[in-house]
Formats: sequence, C-alpha cells, structure tokens
Amino acid sequence: MRKFLFFFILLMYNFSIHAYTIDIQVAPNVQSQPIVNYALDDVKNLLLQSGVGEVIFNAEKSSDVTIVLPHFNVEKSVLASDNYAVITVADRSYHWEGRIEGSSYVLNLQAHSYEGISAALYGLLQEVLDFNFYHPRASVIPDLTIWPLQNHFSYSSRPRFNKMGFHLHTQHPIELTEALLDENYPDGEQRIREYIDWLARNRQNYMEFCLLESINRKTWPAYAQKWVTYMKDRGVVPGLDLSLHMKQQYAFKLYRNLPRSFQSKDKQIKERISALTQADWKVFNMEFSETEFSSGDVHKKSLLRADIQKLLAEKDIYLFGREHVVKKDNMVGAQNREIELENDSDKDRGTMIHTVMFYTLNDTLAPVYGNKNLLHMREQLLSSRQHRETWYYPESAYWVTFDNSIPLFLTPYLNARLEDILYCDSLNIEGHLTFSSGWEWSYWLIDWSIANWSWESTINGQKVIPYPEQYFDKIQKSNSVRTFFKQVNQLQNQSLKVDNLIKYLTATTVTDEMPLGLNLPFQPIPEKSYSYMRNKASKDEIDSIHTHALSALQQFVDRYNSLKLTLITEDIKNPIFKEILNSLDITTLRVQHRIATMNYLLSYRKSKLAKDKSLINKDYLLQAKSIRLQAIKIVRERERVYKYSAQELASQRESHTSYQFGYLFPVHNLHFWEREEGQAAKNKWKFWYKNIWDIWRIIGIVEK
Repeated sequence: MRKFLFFFILLMYNFSIHAYTIDIQVAPNVQSQPIVNYALDDVKNLLLQSGVGEVIFNAEKSSDVTIVLPHFNVEKSVLASDNYAVITVADRSYHWEGRIEGSSYVLNLQAHSYEGISAALYGLLQEVLDFNFYHPRASVIPDLTIWPLQNHFSYSSRPRFNKMGFHLHTQHPIELTEALLDENYPDGEQRIREYIDWLARNRQNYMEFCLLESINRKTWPAYAQKWVTYMKDRGVVPGLDLSLHMKQQYAFKLYRNLPRSFQSKDKQIKERISALTQADWKVFNMEFSETEFSSGDVHKKSLLRADIQKLLAEKDIYLFGREHVVKKDNMVGAQNREIELENDSDKDRGTMIHTVMFYTLNDTLAPVYGNKNLLHMREQLLSSRQHRETWYYPESAYWVTFDNSIPLFLTPYLNARLEDILYCDSLNIEGHLTFSSGWEWSYWLIDWSIANWSWESTINGQKVIPYPEQYFDKIQKSNSVRTFFKQVNQLQNQSLKVDNLIKYLTATTVTDEMPLGLNLPFQPIPEKSYSYMRNKASKDEIDSIHTHALSALQQFVDRYNSLKLTLITEDIKNPIFKEILNSLDITTLRVQHRIATMNYLLSYRKSKLAKDKSLINKDYLLQAKSIRLQAIKIVRERERVYKYSAQELASQRESHTSYQFGYLFPVHNLHFWEREEGQAAKNKWKFWYKNIWDIWRIIGIVEK
C-alpha cells in the first residue's frame, strides 16, 4: 500500500511540475481506418486544448499516460434478425481499464470495431474526463493540466440502440436547412461537417434530413456526396427523408402528377432515384401519402413501394416508412381505406413510429392531433417490432406554435425522452431517431441529453443511473443552480404537462382557427376558445376560468419567481446557465402574458353580461404589452449570442422551405404575443389576422 501511495504521489508530482505527455498506441492498419483516424486527430486536438503538454502516437519510450487501442483484423457486427431484414452496423460497445504501471498511467481499451474505438475515445473524454460536446458550435473543455484518473479505473458502455441519431427537420428553416439544401450556401459544407463532428463526438451513428423540391437536382447530388462521404468516414449512416408525392411544405417527390409532369410515374421515379443516388445514401425514409393526415389508395401505394424497394435494393439502400400520430381511422379517406396486409417484401421495409411534442408512449394524457393519448403508437411499436426493423421516432421540439417559435423552453421534454429511451431499450427496439427542430433557446440541452442517454455506462463497477437533469448537472457545477433547475423541471412537469396548463401557452395556429369544422386540434388547446371567452362565456364559465385556469397559471408564476430567489449573482454569470435562465424566464413571462390577455377577455365579457362598459379593464392589455416588451429585451440579449447569425435565424429572407424567414423570426418581435393582444382588443379571430404563414405554399397548392 505504501509503495502504491509513493508511486501515485510521485506521478501526481510529476504532472504538477511539467506538461505531461500522452502516448496513444495504435496499430498502423487500425490508425489508417478513416473512422479511427478522424477520431484520433480530433481527440488529440481536444486534449491539447485541455492543457495536456503533448499527444503522440506509438512513442518508443515511456510516456506519462499511455492509451492502448485494440488491434483486430475483422470487425464484429451486431446480430441481425432471422425474421426480417435489418441495417447491419458494427458492434460499438467497449470497455476501458486504467491503472498505474511503473511511472505511467496506462489505459487499455477493449472494442470490437473501428466505430467502437471512435465511440470509446469520445466516451472517455465526455463521460470520464469531463468534456462537454453540448452544441455543434460550442464545447466545454476541462482543465487537464493534472491527469485526473487514479488506479484501477474501469469504464464500460453499450449502445441502447444499434442505430441512433437525429432527423433534422429541414422542411422548416432551422440552422442547417440552407447548408444542406444549397450547394452555393456560404460555408455550407463546413457547417454540415461541424454537425457531423458533433454526432461523432456524442457517439451517434445516424443522420437524416428532409429533402425538398427546391434543390437543384442536377448539381446538388455531387455536393451532397462530399459530406455523405465524410459522414461515413465518421461512422455515421447517411439517410434522406423524402416522399412518393407528398404535397406539404415542398417535400421532395419521386413523382409529380399532371399538369406538373407529363412523364409516367415509373419514369419519374427511376430518373429521380438515379439522380439522388449519385451520393452514397444508405437509407431513404419515405412518406407514401400526399399528406400526413391522409391514407391514399393503399393498394396502389403497395405496388409502387415494392417497385421502389427493388430499385433501392440494387443500390444497397434501405427503405423506411413512418407511422404518424393521426389514428388511421381518422385520416382523410379512411372510410374507403383497404386493410393493408403484410407481405414478404414489406418485411424488408423499416418503420419509424413517430410521436410528437413532450408526450411519451405511455402517457395517459397527450391531447394532440385529435388523440387523448399516444397509446395507439405504443401498440404499433410493439406490433411492428415483431416483423420488421422498427425505430422509435420522437421529437425534441415542435416548431409550429408549440415551443421554440413562441419561445417556450419546455423541460418536460427531458423527462419524456428519457422515459421513452429506457422503455424502448427494455423492448430491444432496433433504432432511436430524434426529430430535431432547432437548438436555440436551450433546446440543445434536449438533443445533447438524448444523445448521451442512448448509451448505458458502468464506471468503476457502478452503473450510471440516468435522470432528467443529468446533463444540465454535468455542465453546471453550482449546487444551488442544480437544485433550482431540478425544482423548475418538477414545476413544469406538474403544472404544464400533468395539469395541462400548456394548453394556455401554445399559440393558436392556422388549423385552430379554420372555419366550417376544418379546425383540427393538433396541439393542446383550451376547452373554450379565446373568442368564446370574449363573446360567449357565461358568468359561471368566467368564474370557473378564474378559479381553475388563471389561479393555476398565477401559482406557476409565483412558484417560479420564488425558486429564482434562491440563485445568487455569481450563479448567473455563467454564460451557459444564463441562456437556460433566459429561456426559463421568458417561459414564465409567457405565462404572465397569457394571464393578462385572458383577464382582459373575461373583463370584456363581464361588461357585456352586465351591460356596463366601465367593467372593461384595459389595464390588462397595457400589462400584456409591458410584459411583452420585457420579454423582447431577453430576445435581444439572446440574439446577440445566437450560435448562428441572428440575421439568418430571426429575419425575413428567402428560403428553400415554404417559409420565407428563419425559424426564430416569430420570436424576434414576439409575433404571437402581439397578435394575441390585437385579437383581444379588436375581436379578430380568423386565421388571416396578422398571419405570417403562406398557407398555399405550406399545403402545396402553390410551389416556387
């Protein structure tokens, strides 16, 4: 024991008086593999940034720290199913052992593939050495001027899913939309490579995005091939989201009907697949209906799907479809829908089981898309996994008037995504794909947490137990800040999700305000509309809204402000926490704004019932405006430090999407807040009032 203490003290003393050297021992045939080579170069640069004196490869003399990578000639793959086709990927599980040997600290890696070596290197950095790769354009680099590991260290990790990654929803004008769709976009390829690096650093092995009709089909595939090659070299499977003939939001179509094309469907499909496959895609995730709300002719779709599968199989591309949250019986045309029978070819098609917003597969309340909950999606997941490759496909944000377009930072996403990850892991679900809708307003925390929860780790014999605030805690060291965030998360989960106060915070969208029974409830909304509150509510209904809704909303505000008092000035100086605090503050201001506008609506209705105009309290509208202006100050503060240009993200501009502005344009002047003040004051409730959506472009009647 004394001998060990002597060597350990000597080792720490050596580290404290000189910049130490890390030697990475790697066989030439392993180092020459692109996946390993890129990871090693990146890890070397990261370690040098952390204060390590020198990182060398295959040193001939002893170094202070030696990292020994495995040598193998044949990679190990995960087991394929005997019942249906799956995308084969390498076994990425790994195990580290560390100990003092003489005057050096030696880390030995056991891994079974080049992808496993890459994952192990980044896992060591992020899970053990306290690097934080939280955003594609921002990382936290620790101070490693003194080597932190001690004797007999062990660390193992396994992926919970064989395939895991992100769907960037580029039908919306998010951070990477223009870069992915436009070969002439300034620094576009570099921006994409930053994101691919983020995926690799967070041990993800799949990425896809929405392809749109607005690409240049002649020149775009060659551009895509540049970064598709880089994806594969970083161990990331490249996928495309496209459609058979979807009308919505400029989705890329494999064929177009008359009069937009005079070619046959078969010819169009072959030509378009041929053009796209100039790049080396592995997955086509395809929408087979005209909209996500319609079923179409199931028999014709099945025949076309079989033909497309044959074309893609020749190019080693795997076909996926997706199941939407709209129940099949509620889809347009469902009354004539044939029963879709499984057949042999269908077993070779994967399925994505999609859920929306911050709801889980097991929540009993999820009032979205006309559903009471999403238990029917759970049943589809359980059924589908029996006969085809099945991935779970949830969201980390929902741009259109639910969260980051308002903006709201909804921490229940953390609880929901973790709960579903653990549930799907228990079912041995093959893949996990997160539908991502932008990273500002702290939504990077959701994506980053999901990426890391997708791995199960054991450190020094103790299994790491995941919890919702885990990666907030990892990046914030202050105990008071950690306690504050945990309590705010508990508050949001109970008040906004369980008690369903979220229905008052979402902004009304076009479908909420459509006439003649066309108003479809895609997101949580109040039982009585705001128009009803102003013009039709009875005295009892007014009293009920005050007692139940407004009282509960005010309790949320009071509780949040009470929790915020526990913070000290020193806490708020941290720029990462400042962003999260700004995001939580503006969420609470949104609650206050809704209280003010609802109070005005109810005072107006009281005056009508009493036939006394003096009961109209216009001070509520002044309060609403004052709250909005206070919130805009926070918006301006955030815009100065957006990771991508605020001019790009928050202004009106040309776009490859059907939206001619950046995804944070509605946030810039808090459009929905101001619109609600105008609706309350002027009694304007039609969807075209202060409308920013080009409806005809979004639904596909008008194209560029």
